Amino acid sequence: MKRTFQAIALSVLATHAATGSSLAQGILPRAEAMKVAVIATLQAPTKSDAPFQVDADLKRPVAGQDGEYGLLILPETKLTAAVLEAAGKDPVPVAQLWLKKLTPIVDGGPVEESRLHMVSLQHDGETHRAPLCLLGVRRTDAGALELVIYGKGREPLARVPLLKANRTQTLPIELEVERESEAGRLTFFLCGRYEATLKVTELPE
Repeated sequence: MKRTFQAIALSVLATHAATGSSLAQGILPRAEAMKVAVIATLQAPTKSDAPFQVDADLKRPVAGQDGEYGLLILPETKLTAAVLEAAGKDPVPVAQLWLKKLTPIVDGGPVEESRLHMVSLQHDGETHRAPLCLLGVRRTDAGALELVIYGKGREPLARVPLLKANRTQTLPIELEVERESEAGRLTFFLCGRYEATLKVTELPE
């Protein structure tokens, strides 16, 4: 039976059902990802203390699931290669990154919930909490581009190098996922020109 609009959203952001598939294999079809994007956006906070806001593009999301874990990427509507190349020391918005039972790894350990922007998602009389991170790109003092990941506050949780890439892609942000023991490697491909890798693990209870 075809999954309903609500069931799709819960499978990525709220439920704890196991599927046995890898996250790489569990990337949702675009039509389903768009439905998840609408639900998340309707319940997203309208304000943040991060140094920028993301105008989320609901038509070009990426969503995936690995059992009880999942993620949703909503790119900035105006994201282009030219915007990235023109970035200065102030970060330019790149995407919203929603996580389900996952958290970034920083300095070898998981980022605790107290440092994350937790969003309450309501559905069918139940409330679930999901971390929302904002992704941006800026230049370092040395002039190199880096991807910055924000949770709470104006200082980034993590900074990872933005490396040159040359690939053909249909979406402004595409994703590859690899497992590493208890962690996962998320490689973001931006506008066919750049890539950056962020490690994630299970969100501590």
